[in-house]
Amino acid sequence: MSADHEPIQEPGTASRRGLAWERRAELGPATAMVQTVFQVVFAPGAAFREMKQTGGWGEPLGFAVLVGSVAIWVAQLWDMLTRSLLIGLTGATPEEVAAANLQEILFALLAPVLVLAVSFFAAAVVHVLLLMLGGAPHPYETTFRVICYTWSAGIFNLVPVCGVLIAAIWRIFVQIVGIREAQEVSTGRAAAAVLIPMVVACFCLFAVVLVAIGVGSLAALAAQ
Repeated sequence: MSADHEPIQEPGTASRRGLAWERRAELGPATAMVQTVFQVVFAPGAAFREMKQTGGWGEPLGFAVLVGSVAIWVAQLWDMLTRSLLIGLTGATPEEVAAANLQEILFALLAPVLVLAVSFFAAAVVHVLLLMLGGAPHPYETTFRVICYTWSAGIFNLVPVCGVLIAAIWRIFVQIVGIREAQEVSTGRAAAAVLIPMVVACFCLFAVVLVAIGVGSLAALAAQ
């Protein structure tokens, strides 16, 4: 076959096999989802060296909404169960617990929208920081795909009590590895792009708390 008739491949995909989710037509949706979650969580370096850097937005977004929503629902379920079991120790009335659980259920309905919004926003912030820190060799879509697949860390939400914290910490690590491997940048640049927004957010939260404490103290003094 002549070169003129060779199939055109998406940029960045020629040497990448693709994650299991990107081969679900071959593996089956359920198997592909489980394999992708475990590969991203427990072998992130290999996973993001295989992930296609381009190829469409719907595929990774569908994975994020599915896996991310389930992770949120599991965390909420543990929260509701814990609140109900500790009703006698917290001093809350059954009515208050029921009202709090109802709010959790209503919030659960928004989980897919939340996952979608967070994925686009987080990817945009990380990608802009990569550009500011020396450039991102691959497009925003590549960063977005990484952020979508790192919702896999929500598997740790299955662990009661501390699972949400483990998932949050591990997702940061997986994001750094994923950005490094998919965008093909240094570990330092990937870490900076992922961590700087978190540091800024923590600083802003700390500042708000200090201001709130100051305002409260001034109000107490004025009332005396």
